Amino acid sequence: MSETLITLLKQAIQKDGPLPLDRFMEMALYHPEQGYYESTAHQVGSEGDFQTSVSIGPLLGRLLLHQFLDWQSEAAEWQWVECGAHHGQLAEDMLQAHQALPAGKWPALNYLIFEPSSKRRHIQQERLRRFGNRVHWVETWAQLAGSFQQGVLFSNELMDAMPVRRYQWSRPQKQWLEMRVGQTASGFDWVLAPCKEALRLDWISAADQKTLEGALPEGYIIEVSPAAEDWWQQAARLLKKGFLVTMDYGFKDLEKFSPSRTQGTLRTYSQHRLGDDPFEAIGQQDLTAHVDFPALERQGRQQGLKTHGWKSQEAFMHQCLESLLKTGQTLDAHECNHFKTLMHPEHFGHRFQVLIQQRGMRSDGSTPIHPRKSDHWENGQSGQNG
Repeated sequence: MSETLITLLKQAIQKDGPLPLDRFMEMALYHPEQGYYESTAHQVGSEGDFQTSVSIGPLLGRLLLHQFLDWQSEAAEWQWVECGAHHGQLAEDMLQAHQALPAGKWPALNYLIFEPSSKRRHIQQERLRRFGNRVHWVETWAQLAGSFQQGVLFSNELMDAMPVRRYQWSRPQKQWLEMRVGQTASGFDWVLAPCKEALRLDWISAADQKTLEGALPEGYIIEVSPAAEDWWQQAARLLKKGFLVTMDYGFKDLEKFSPSRTQGTLRTYSQHRLGDDPFEAIGQQDLTAHVDFPALERQGRQQGLKTHGWKSQEAFMHQCLESLLKTGQTLDAHECNHFKTLMHPEHFGHRFQVLIQQRGMRSDGSTPIHPRKSDHWENGQSGQNG
């Protein structure tokens, strides 16, 4: 546990009172010197704190490469913008897979990484140095707006790392109370505080929210991420033409209010052990919560995007594989094992969702490089459509 970070949190509480959870998470995860994600330690993979779809092998990068190429028209000068590239593994996998394609038969790859952290930019730049000017970096939304015109703006397991606020339902008071972080003699603990204004879940109707609240048991807990919603809104506003894509674990429809999930989804990860105490090993463990896909989808539609697809990672991986197989390529035995892990319900297949929104493309998707026999994803037969 970082004593410097503990001191900074205590000072913030002494100054402003109990902290909203998102402010606590912002410091614990993203503090420039003490935050968990600012550490150069190996956090991902078998020797780290958790596994991701990227850390199990390079297949995800190869599959995404062919799906994105399939969306891209031959004449379009697209950019592929990865957000939340962590240590650069997915970028390396995609760039390497593109490098292995027959020369002259595919569009050039213009890869851009949106990375606010100077430490992570340095790690990524060292890792991707061999690709030269095929990959560039931006660190602010303003820089991205000046660099990105059309293409694919995507992230993998970024939204679940966004700070959240936490709320507990008070049945006697018939209102949500905010769970804030307060200081105790031995450390930190939860403090319940009245909300400054009634909590409104914009992705469901006011009537449905009232009905749900009437059925909730005392002490039911949920998390809400204004940071994730704001991020998606900015990305949607910036996209002039192309696709906005995220892959992550989270909710669809009203899963947030499952009777089996009374304590919310805030979790910690350390050395592949799942926990639920955010006040343990502060700055040295991951903090994460399920993504509200309905909230993100609504933010995109409000900015004029159309929902191109929304389904499980299992279904999306099938779609990507179709794009790869249409080129005459196949998977080797090692990749087939990786594919099974990406598809497996107990790993990434069902728990992970893929949300794709678009602007300025044909209603059935972009002009493909390769002729399609069928495309159930882009004909709107999966997920919800805006």
